[in-house]
Amino acid sequence: MFTKREKKSGVEVLSTDIELRNENDIIFGNPKAELSVIVFGNYSCKFCSKFFKEVLPVLLKEYKDGIKFVLKPVPFSDTKEEMDALQMAVSVFKYGNYESFHELLLKDSNVIYDKNYQEYILEIMNLNQAIADNFLDDETRLYIERNRSLFKDLKLKGTPTFIVDHKILSGYLDIKKFEEIINNSLKD
Repeated sequence: MFTKREKKSGVEVLSTDIELRNENDIIFGNPKAELSVIVFGNYSCKFCSKFFKEVLPVLLKEYKDGIKFVLKPVPFSDTKEEMDALQMAVSVFKYGNYESFHELLLKDSNVIYDKNYQEYILEIMNLNQAIADNFLDDETRLYIERNRSLFKDLKLKGTPTFIVDHKILSGYLDIKKFEEIINNSLKD
């Protein structure tokens, strides 16, 4: 595990090279892109939402096939509704139309507590058995719990937290800052 961190030029860097990726991660952009940006995030986080709405679409358009953003969903609470929403996000990404589900959660993160949302989840599962099976699989819940443990093990402070070339970048970053980080990473 990444237990050692050090500072280089004022930026925290993970000192061990370990694979952060997991087959359950949600990927935005080209899955085969060389540059990966790991995003620890949660739909309930207003800064994550701002990133997903304002920054991510611009960067995906600008860098096209050269970059992928890898979302590692991290629960804020132990509520059934939040865990179900994150499990459903993983399941829909793997077997359904993630873009519309993603947009729903971005529109209002509190939708997960609405009765209509619960009916929507059941409808999705009735229409797509693969989504239902993945949602009900304990491995999906364990994956989300492992994300939370990794977040804590890395001593990350809040969401969004980004890891680019083993550099830890905490908090919301605007487009200009991201362009600088990405361009520097692509040069290396």
